[in-house]
Amino acid sequence: MNITKISALLLFLPLAFAACSGGGDGSAAEPAATPTAAADRRADPTAAPDAPGVSGSLSPNGNAQPLPPAEPVETPEPYNPDPYADFPTFAPEPEPEPQADVETTSWRIYSEAIYYDAGGGGAAIGATSRDLQTSSDGTWAFGDSAGTWYVAEITDQDWNYWGVDPYGPTSKIVLDGWNGDVAAGPIEGTDGYVDFIWVIYREGPPTIGAPGTVWMKFGHW
Repeated sequence: MNITKISALLLFLPLAFAACSGGGDGSAAEPAATPTAAADRRADPTAAPDAPGVSGSLSPNGNAQPLPPAEPVETPEPYNPDPYADFPTFAPEPEPEPQADVETTSWRIYSEAIYYDAGGGGAAIGATSRDLQTSSDGTWAFGDSAGTWYVAEITDQDWNYWGVDPYGPTSKIVLDGWNGDVAAGPIEGTDGYVDFIWVIYREGPPTIGAPGTVWMKFGHW
């Protein structure tokens, strides 16, 4: 290398240094580029990703990790619109057993007897052609006497009062106002149809000579 070439090289060195430190037009050099988000995430693995809609932390390799599943929320029971749903229910009352029907009709005397308290008895007090009338409004009439009537079940006390053992009938007719008191007696019949009714009541002087119980049996005409 001769002296002429070395001189030319030394001449161009300052120009080369100027080109490296600034623009050829003398303008200031542009600042260095900032690190990218990817570079930031590599530097800090816990930094949030810049992709929209992704939440969670980053794994060491830079991938997004999903959040843990949320705890299940207990769903309340639906509201019951029925305000009476929780009210206690009651069984319906049983229907009363059908009793023998004492029809609205006239009843004629079949037999009549008296049984004295002191013992013994006798036939009817006297012949009579009067009929017993029972009406659907719950009233009865027997000659000049009248009152109300109804049907009830026979009790053990009734059998004891009448002085007979139970023999089949389960219902009785009760006549309020009979002989100034109350008379009652078994209703005899089958399949709900009444054949006979008994009117049993107390009697004594002056109508009869001694106190006792009168039994009158009535049947349909």
